[in-house]
Amino acid sequence: MSPKRDCSLVELANKAGVNISTVSRALNGSPLLSEKLITEIRKLAESMGYRPQPLRTKRKNAIGLIIASSKETWHDDDFQSRVSLAVMHEMEERKIHLNVESSWSASSAKEGNIPELVRQNRVDGIILACHPDKTQVEALKNLGIPTVALNDTVSRLGVPCVSNSPYNAVKEAVKTLAAQGHEKIAMFNTKLEFPTVRARSQAYSDAMDDIGMSSEKLEITGLATDISGGRNGVRQLKKEKKSPSAIICCNDWMALGAMTELQINKIRVPQDVSVIGYGDLPLCTQLEPQLSTISCDLGKIVSMAADLLMDQIDGKASEAQDYTINGHMIWRQSSGLSPSRSKSK
Repeated sequence: MSPKRDCSLVELANKAGVNISTVSRALNGSPLLSEKLITEIRKLAESMGYRPQPLRTKRKNAIGLIIASSKETWHDDDFQSRVSLAVMHEMEERKIHLNVESSWSASSAKEGNIPELVRQNRVDGIILACHPDKTQVEALKNLGIPTVALNDTVSRLGVPCVSNSPYNAVKEAVKTLAAQGHEKIAMFNTKLEFPTVRARSQAYSDAMDDIGMSSEKLEITGLATDISGGRNGVRQLKKEKKSPSAIICCNDWMALGAMTELQINKIRVPQDVSVIGYGDLPLCTQLEPQLSTISCDLGKIVSMAADLLMDQIDGKASEAQDYTINGHMIWRQSSGLSPSRSKSK
């Protein structure tokens, strides 16, 4: 007879026809379950050769970065790359090994939502990025894996979340543009399902209300995150015969796209239209004109997330709440006085 092969918690749960949290509770003798179910699952575990791994009895000195993405967009999303680099640099400074894994939504749901680096016990804790699937996060919580998320909300995920807060900076951008004579200010956004994008949208709307320009709101949402998003936003304005004198974009790549499309149409930046981005990428100072933008302080976000995660790993309670780092406005040459104000000078 061949020896029994060690099975995973996922395989055991599938065989028992219950979820992973139920199996975990049964193996730990939870009073929430009946003695009959506990006995059945324990017998099944023994017959299948399941052997629980001491996940945190021995420190791995490694954490996992799980980036929620799709196979189609992984290579095109600049933000994912910047998050990976920021977390890598932070862990290098702390002398902690980093494992990076991409979580494809379809396979996650199919395979029980447990990332491979967790199943293989390679990490002490997890940093989640790029809008992870809620059921996967719930599975991690059920296993007791220390977890922190970037740019998300505790109301959605139920774990500590560290985010950039764009609210004050976006409001500053709108109000400063209005003070410079801009009467029509547009906002280009991606998908409002993302918390920080919703925050940008809310800040824009509130600022327009504050300065008495509610009727002049001009927001285009659902645009792509790359250069094409900015170009398509300008094309949509042209199609609808709307001509703002300032455009605030959801990220710097979109701002570059907007500048490109404006210049193709013989519209000067900033003499005819001011453009503001978001992110403060290195390209901002390499453009002509240099791009005004909002810094999201990604390094500070990652550093705070690492602190919270290490507290959990060390056995200190990290309250599941939202932690924020305020973004700040950086003014450069792509924005300035409105055309009417410039001509009057």
